[in-house]
Amino acid sequence: MGRPPGTRVRLRRDGRDPEEERFRVEGVRGEVGLHLHRGGCLVLSRLGTWSFRFGGQEILLGPEDLLAIPPGTTHRCGRGEGMLEGMRLAPGRWGLWAEGFPPRLSRRPWVRLGWGDALPRTPEELARAAEGAIPLAGCLRGSGVSSFRGKRLRRLWRAGALLLEGASGAEVAALCGYADQSHLIREFRRLWGLTPEQYRGRAVPPTGAGA
Repeated sequence: MGRPPGTRVRLRRDGRDPEEERFRVEGVRGEVGLHLHRGGCLVLSRLGTWSFRFGGQEILLGPEDLLAIPPGTTHRCGRGEGMLEGMRLAPGRWGLWAEGFPPRLSRRPWVRLGWGDALPRTPEELARAAEGAIPLAGCLRGSGVSSFRGKRLRRLWRAGALLLEGASGAEVAALCGYADQSHLIREFRRLWGLTPEQYRGRAVPPTGAGA
């Protein structure tokens, strides 16, 4: 099966370690089918916004957001535009890279908002990224995160997606079930350390996202 029209992908091997394959996606990416990385994968949005779906949970990576996908995690790649970099690990390598993770993140996908403009180069750097990471709301079972917190995270991911689509703070609060806009702002600050407007300003919605 070929890649969607408009997608440009460049692959290169990391010279330091033959068991780590670096890749880059530039331009426009259409919907891609199911993916399963047997060795795990790290993904960093360098420019633009990129969509990923884990089960029924969709997330949008904005500039400098880092996504960690453990081995055996099935996901779909949605639309995206800009520049995306990643690193695929060979089977058996995830344990080395995840050695410094908090227990609740070692086997669950997670996102670190605003990590930086480069992928972690060492397990130690990745462990620092994991310290401020958010486990994906659709993959929380068995992760040590309470069901109540899981619901809050799912609602917050939906709110973030609506903000990037252009909805106002008041509209997002109403659509996502927050008491008011102040409640929405408090939740963003508490869980992500950002206001809704700061979150919106960090990402550029992909062209044709509403198509």
